[in-house]
Amino acid sequence: MKRTISLVTIFLLVSILALPWANPNTELDTEIVQFSGDPIDTEQFIIYNQWQLQSGDYIELDDALCDWFEEMLTEDSGNPADPNFDRVTINNCNYRFEVMDDQSCDFNGTAAICHVVNLTLDIDLIAFNDSENYQLELVIEVHETNFIHSDLNGWEKYVEVSNDEYTLREQSSGAILDEGWSWENYSNTEYITGIPESIKEGDSWIESIHRYEEYTHESEDGDNESGSDEYWHNDTVEAYDFVQIDLPPNQANPSAGNVTMDALMVRTTDESGEIGDVIAMSEYTIPIQVHFYDDNNLTAIGNLSSWSIQAQVIIDTDSDGVEDEYDLCPSTAEGQSVNAEGCAWYQLDDDDDGILNPFDQCEGFDDSIDVDNDEIIDGCDDIIDSDNDGVSDDEDQCNGQDDTIDVDNDTIIDCLDPLIDSDGDLVSDEDDLCPGFDDNIDYDNDGIPDDCDPLIDSDGDYISDENDQCEGYDDDIDQDNDGIPDDCDQIIDSDSDGVSDEEDTCAGHDDSIDIDSDGIADGCDMLIDSDNDFVPNYIDICAATPAGETSNLEGCSPSQTDADLDTIMDDVDVCKYTHRGEYDTNPMDGCPDDSDADGFLDEEDACQDSKPDVEIDKDGCEVIPDTTKDEGFMSGATGTVVVGIGSVVAIAIVVFMLMGMRGGGGDEFTSEEETIAPIGPPPSHVGEMRDGHEVTMYPSDSNEWWWKDPSTGDWSRWN
Repeated sequence: MKRTISLVTIFLLVSILALPWANPNTELDTEIVQFSGDPIDTEQFIIYNQWQLQSGDYIELDDALCDWFEEMLTEDSGNPADPNFDRVTINNCNYRFEVMDDQSCDFNGTAAICHVVNLTLDIDLIAFNDSENYQLELVIEVHETNFIHSDLNGWEKYVEVSNDEYTLREQSSGAILDEGWSWENYSNTEYITGIPESIKEGDSWIESIHRYEEYTHESEDGDNESGSDEYWHNDTVEAYDFVQIDLPPNQANPSAGNVTMDALMVRTTDESGEIGDVIAMSEYTIPIQVHFYDDNNLTAIGNLSSWSIQAQVIIDTDSDGVEDEYDLCPSTAEGQSVNAEGCAWYQLDDDDDGILNPFDQCEGFDDSIDVDNDEIIDGCDDIIDSDNDGVSDDEDQCNGQDDTIDVDNDTIIDCLDPLIDSDGDLVSDEDDLCPGFDDNIDYDNDGIPDDCDPLIDSDGDYISDENDQCEGYDDDIDQDNDGIPDDCDQIIDSDSDGVSDEEDTCAGHDDSIDIDSDGIADGCDMLIDSDNDFVPNYIDICAATPAGETSNLEGCSPSQTDADLDTIMDDVDVCKYTHRGEYDTNPMDGCPDDSDADGFLDEEDACQDSKPDVEIDKDGCEVIPDTTKDEGFMSGATGTVVVGIGSVVAIAIVVFMLMGMRGGGGDEFTSEEETIAPIGPPPSHVGEMRDGHEVTMYPSDSNEWWWKDPSTGDWSRWN
């Protein structure tokens, strides 16, 4: 039994939520093109997303809903343990939809104004199971308030209170077998996107619904629960058919009698493919028929048993037989004949010129049209001459222009002339660059006709052809600055060396100057070396070094140097670091002579003709033996030895005496140690210049090098 009551409650909730006012796509207005019983063009029947219901409007469904409910209760379940009922008695079945006054509302903390709709469902029935001898007495009451955002932007809120009471009795005795009650509070806030601005037959769209709900349920048996839920789903909505439905009289104007109303059949299908309730949506944004489905099968059709829509009431304020909704002239004077749009002759503008018939100056024509501005309306003007050329517009060959004007005198009036060319150069006056002259003559091709060209310059060098030195070429290009433009210059010689730039081997220098005759002009010669000794002329102090000889750093070869300044050049000087003196005569080889070969140079030899193999004294002279002396004990060999020893002693005494004299002391002898002068070139010795220094190897071939201090003239060893 509790299962039956649960099914009833679920069905009612689903039915209510599926009704059109719970879906924003039903909150729409309509546009009707034809009225007064003429067939409606269904392609023009459009429902717009507008709200035109007023407080007090309502609809009530007939008993079809309860008939379907009765059918559900008496349907065979096929389960012996859960039999259905044999018959149902409906005591009360009321379904009412009513529009209330707008109220303040709130959506997610944002204040708004809402349209308010109340839904009421009351059912009182008794279901009988004759075979089991029991009956179910059931009372269900559902009250729901729906808040719809006045902007119709998809925000809606529902607040519902429902309760039911049931009593299970034995049919024969009326004894109570079971009884109970339950109630439920339910609130729901949802936001729907995808709502179209308007719909017509054949349209379909997807609506995305985001819903948040809260509920509280209590029952007599203690089966209490509460909670909340949030979910998203998408519905497919289709306006699949246009229909016309007969309705009972509108209670807002019952005297008008029955009404036939146009509507679109709108079907909603969820993501699982299950069809919800299908509604016939009227032009007044309210359902006028409901089709109930169960498992995608049509189970019942609910029609209106009573309704009141104030927007549908026919009002004719001026009593001219045309209702105000369609009356274009709602204040026609009484007794005047009107057309189908409710307008009398004096309210019309038959020629659509914006001036009512009684005030029209030129009936049948637009009083505002005076093309030629002669203050005579064209429809009543004897001659319309818009361009004031004395020719009527009908005969005017060139509207808007003077037909008498022919600027180029070619007998074709300018307005018809494809080419107005006053100077006959086949260029229109509009495009003429040089009026009065031939634009085609442009000798220098600069785009400026010659007769208007301040500079005729055929070669583009900014020099007029009249003054051009080198026609066809740029006079400004004169690379060698000889006053002759290069393109007319027989020889372009930038460095004025008599050789053209094209053949010039040393640009910027005189190619004819080649001091060292090496085939490279001096201006581009990295090494100017006239004597080919690999020493540049600018540091070569010996300019004519003989071929094949090796030069020093100053460009001088041995045949050009005399290191010892003895007038014998180094290439033939046997003693090139020794001054030969005045005794170099035999042979003249740069070395001092020793004519008698006695070991004493001629310059020191007192006897330059000593005989060979004779004893020579310290002066280079032959020693003559003394035969007059007594030999005594020194005679013979012994005497010679004694004499020799005596001579040595005598020489030693002389040396000591000389040393004492050189010391400058008063003593005849001195104990100072003898100082031995270093062996080196004499001050008079002449070396060779290297890197700015006078240097020499002394003695020759000794690999001992010396350099001369220019401030003292002394030679020092080169470390």
